[in-house]
Amino acid sequence: MSRQLTITDRVDTMLLPHESNIASLLGDVVDPNKFKAAVIVACQKNPDILRCEQQSVVRACMLCAQDGLMPDGRLAAIVPYNESRKVNGNWEKFKVANYMPMVAGILKRARDFSDFHTIVCEIVCANDDFRRTAGDDPRIDHSFPPLGQERGEIVGAYAIFKDKSNRVIHREVIDKSDLQKIRSVSKAKDKVWGPWEGEMAKKTAIRRGAKRIPMSDELRAIVERDDQLVDLDAVPQQQSLQARLSSRKHIDPVDTGFDADNIQKQLTQARTADPEEITPEGEQPQQDERQTSPEVPGASGKQESTPANLTEGQLELLTTIEEALSGCRTAKDIDAVLSEFGQDVLDAGEVFQTLANKAVHQRRADLEREQQQ
Repeated sequence: MSRQLTITDRVDTMLLPHESNIASLLGDVVDPNKFKAAVIVACQKNPDILRCEQQSVVRACMLCAQDGLMPDGRLAAIVPYNESRKVNGNWEKFKVANYMPMVAGILKRARDFSDFHTIVCEIVCANDDFRRTAGDDPRIDHSFPPLGQERGEIVGAYAIFKDKSNRVIHREVIDKSDLQKIRSVSKAKDKVWGPWEGEMAKKTAIRRGAKRIPMSDELRAIVERDDQLVDLDAVPQQQSLQARLSSRKHIDPVDTGFDADNIQKQLTQARTADPEEITPEGEQPQQDERQTSPEVPGASGKQESTPANLTEGQLELLTTIEEALSGCRTAKDIDAVLSEFGQDVLDAGEVFQTLANKAVHQRRADLEREQQQ
């Protein structure tokens, strides 16, 4: 009993200066007293929350209140994890708390904040009967093993977005390899993916599918809360375009809409020398003729400046896409590049998507000017 009172007192002391702000965020959606009670129960179930930096716990509570969800472990949760920071030249570990909306919370808010009414999401296990049909009449058929039989390990997940008339807007399927990649870059892979593997797999399918459909800003903010748990510095670096094309040269041609040899040829023709490149004495770097034309600025499609918050892997991927776009001579070539890198761009986040879209629009504009000459 004394332990419960101690936890209650600590939560009261921590949230008291912020009660008015939390109540304002909650509005009429959630009762502030019930919200605080849910925080106390969460701390009782997981005392590590109170061992986190107090500022991070308050921030997690504020975000949860902003989304109008209860941190009860069903609609939302407060998750503690260790974060490394450099202090006076040395790396030190700090325990911080992070707010995480659950699938039930996302589904609850989807009915309030969006034009679609239902999200059907489920994990797929090794012993399930899962069939996916594409083409003119796409559909997903999923059935479970008989009661009493194990479903096996998780091998994928899917989300089906339906409008208020129960019509399917979009289907998103994600397999085991993609789930493992996302888990590998989570800052709290053991604290989150361990106890909530199925929940995180469903949310991954929802988050990826949400990028392909119209969605209100309020709901998108809730869906993308988990981005705070992703360690972007741990994202594996993207292979260069040349490495990708080299790996395809020994494969028999197939009708994929991507001509590797043609793109490689275009890259060779379009490649320009780096102004800072060291050249033999007496020689000048070769210049691409297109760069000498004042009517075709930025033919390479490269941005004049790149945000400092992009990782090294993202910078390399952006450069690769820009090089591929610079070799495009028709709209069909641009479509082929988009098909090749489309999923990579989606996975890299909104900031990266904005830069990539700018590069594509710039190259399309350049092509139009070239055709008018």
